[in-house]
Amino acid sequence: MLWFTIHGGFLLDRCSADAITASFCFGDSLVDTGNNNYIVSLSKANYVPNGIDFPSSRPTGRYTNGRTIPDIIGQEMGLKSFTPPYLAPTTSGAVVLHGVNYASGGGGILNHTGKIFGGRINLDAQIDNYANTRNDIISSIGEARGVNLLRKSSLFSIVIGSNDFINNYLLTGFDVADSACCYVAGRFGGLVPCGPPSKVCPDRSKFVFWDPYHPSDASNKIIASRLMDGDSNDVFPMNVRKLARF
Repeated sequence: MLWFTIHGGFLLDRCSADAITASFCFGDSLVDTGNNNYIVSLSKANYVPNGIDFPSSRPTGRYTNGRTIPDIIGQEMGLKSFTPPYLAPTTSGAVVLHGVNYASGGGGILNHTGKIFGGRINLDAQIDNYANTRNDIISSIGEARGVNLLRKSSLFSIVIGSNDFINNYLLTGFDVADSACCYVAGRFGGLVPCGPPSKVCPDRSKFVFWDPYHPSDASNKIIASRLMDGDSNDVFPMNVRKLARF
């Protein structure tokens, strides 16, 4: 997994930063908050039991039982709401001033990545979508305020890769690290994708993996905590909290 977290002003302005008020996220199914709900794709998570531990207790298109890592980081940074998916009809107007999620399940750096799933939004298209959002922000509040928002008050996350990262990151503190909480069949619960016919473990906090490929809310919480406050063994050159104050 490649995880880059960039404060909007980190490379462009070394003056003291304003509070983080917006989050923009790019990536794959580990951080998709529902963009694939709006495209024709075999990679979707907008059905039960996904979302069983999300605040609404309903599936949102997140590939987990609860929150994604950027969701949790956003809460820690004081954002008032979860960052909405770019393709949602309600992601317009003043909503985009607080950030947008462009991630897509099955998406990748290369255009042919995830071809097996049919529809997906790969990284270059996600960047094009961000450019549209940037133009909308500038049109809404003016160039000076818009650029200031994006440079000094925004957090940008790029998450592309695989769960090999999780395998090497989270093998302590959990009772079950080699089987999916949401399962139908197979030795490790990975023979059939998580879906309405699946069984769900009663205590999700004990499982590293929600399904065969995606971490549980409990895992995401630990990863987010280490990204927020970890030392150089976890995140380099600085953690997100220090980055936000840079």
